[in-house]
Amino acid sequence: RGAVRELFSNCKGGGAPNDPSGATFDCFQGRGMDYRGMANTTDGGDDCIPWKDANQDVNTPFLAHHVGLTGNLCRNPDLRGVGPWCYDSRQRTRPCMLPRCDGEAVSDEETVASFEDE
Repeated sequence: RGAVRELFSNCKGGGAPNDPSGATFDCFQGRGMDYRGMANTTDGGDDCIPWKDANQDVNTPFLAHHVGLTGNLCRNPDLRGVGPWCYDSRQRTRPCMLPRCDGEAVSDEETVASFEDE
């Protein structure tokens, strides 16, 4: 598993993506719309629910195809918040615990403010 992660990692060399599509796997850039890694837990450690089980309007066939809304993986399909997110078991949007590729930390205030706006 570690070899696969290393093979697909794009966070070496200052965080420039290695994937030609711009997708990132171990970290996220900007607001994380291109993140395609395997993280599936919230920043509080709760499991994400599958996108198909969320009673929300983000799980459309268009978004599922174009932004990778498969399984219960963290994504940012609508640029909500400051990075990849998912729905928890109570169907609340929750940020996922992922590093930024540039190494910059996401502040608690920034995360809370972005999710309180919903």
